[in-house]
Amino acid sequence: MTAPSVDPPASEHPRIRRWEASVGAFVAALLFIPMPLQISMGQGWLPSILVLLLLIPLTVAQSALHRKGGWDPPPRLLRMLALAVLGLIALAEAIVLGRLLWQLPHISQGTLLFRAAVLIWVINILVFALCYWELDGGGPSRRARDTYGPGDFLFPQQMSERLNQGWSPEFLDYLFLAFNTATAFSPTDTMILSRPAKALMMTQSSISLLTVALVVGRGVNII
Repeated sequence: MTAPSVDPPASEHPRIRRWEASVGAFVAALLFIPMPLQISMGQGWLPSILVLLLLIPLTVAQSALHRKGGWDPPPRLLRMLALAVLGLIALAEAIVLGRLLWQLPHISQGTLLFRAAVLIWVINILVFALCYWELDGGGPSRRARDTYGPGDFLFPQQMSERLNQGWSPEFLDYLFLAFNTATAFSPTDTMILSRPAKALMMTQSSISLLTVALVVGRGVNII
């Protein structure tokens, strides 16, 4: 019978550059504001406010993690808050995309469709970059704390012992992966190892294909 896992004290927590993912999440939430009213969820600023309300305690907890003599938040709390932010943005994107596809035959303004397509495409990249960031190897905390080896993704640097020394993927690496998946419909230089990662990548490619092929195609026909 194994003993339950115990979170390490604050002094032993690795430093994680979570602010990059937080900025990406907030930018994704802000992109719902200029969404056309025909497909928005009523108030475009609502996702931005809700995400900001979740990012504030996440930022406070992350900053307190390495502060001596202060509050020592458990890593599980940070992960729950991060997943709540991700889930909120993903839900908002799914609703907007569904409303767009539902209203597609009734929209007669090509510029409106192009604007919606670009916004959803960019949100799609940011959402799945956050998904890959939180999924790979059990999340950023576990990747930084453990001796990081191939998890759900295998980056080129991890294929070389010389390049892998002191290297671990940051949010920009997952953003690059999500961008390639949305544009080339493939991960290009990164190998996908786990089934959940493959499922996420197929989902992202499908959303990107729907946005580009159907929405942009409809907009061209209107113009």
